[in-house]
Amino acid sequence: MQPTAAQIQFDPFSRESWLDPYPTYRLLRQECPVYEGTSASQSFFALSRYADLLEYGRDWQTFSYRGGVDIDGSGQQIAAGNFLEVNPPEHGPLRKVVHQIFTPKAIRARLEDHLEESVSGIVADLRASRGGDLAAQLAWPVSIGTAGALLGFPPEDHAYLRDLSLAFMRRDLGSDQVPAAAVDASQAFREYFGSLIDARRSDPTADVLGHLATARLDEAQLPHEQAVGIAVLLYIGALDTTACLITNAFVHLASHQDQRAWLARNPGATPSAVEEVLRFDSPQLQFKRTT
Repeated sequence: MQPTAAQIQFDPFSRESWLDPYPTYRLLRQECPVYEGTSASQSFFALSRYADLLEYGRDWQTFSYRGGVDIDGSGQQIAAGNFLEVNPPEHGPLRKVVHQIFTPKAIRARLEDHLEESVSGIVADLRASRGGDLAAQLAWPVSIGTAGALLGFPPEDHAYLRDLSLAFMRRDLGSDQVPAAAVDASQAFREYFGSLIDARRSDPTADVLGHLATARLDEAQLPHEQAVGIAVLLYIGALDTTACLITNAFVHLASHQDQRAWLARNPGATPSAVEEVLRFDSPQLQFKRTT
């Protein structure tokens, strides 16, 4: 028997929501598309239907970005350049700073050879050892190495940044608060990025950090704190979404052997397969707006 709207219980911070939220999402869409609930320390409304999310997610005058876009407020640990949490008209100029260097053509020119070399080396090692942990040995190293190469971090710092990233993203199931270790990691990120931005202002480089260090905003140099915030946002945002996309793809191809076999016979469909994994099991399952 299908639960009624009054019987549905949804807490986005619960263990059940982290392990498999989709049965609850289905119930929400069918029975309670505007759900009023509570977590450990806050009340909220949850919208679950695509049309509603599309409409209200874009209505920034009513549903503001300023209260943060992450449901636990973790984005507010990033410095002032986090343009995801800024409404128009301030949002546009900050986003434009990033758009200048993140066109598909520019990213391909900067990263395609690096990615091919990196992935080929990892796959060769996995083949030689007859398998391994595809998350730990492929998805995360590729994401960290690529983000580091794009922004311009010294390779010897990648392990340190990986550990900071994992500390920043780790959460306590059942809690809607950002753990103290994640707050400490965000501070370490700001200090590390800040030192690199300072160095590139005196000695510009051709990487993303060099671009942010010398970027202009409203005819003046991009303020230091905003340059740091944009850099942290780009790095953190590139890691978990990319690594989770890769691991989700492997999980679902392993679970759907017919689709895996079809894709092996039709490798030209890989770009569409990536889009389908993003649609079917998104790395980003919730976002927040504040009325």
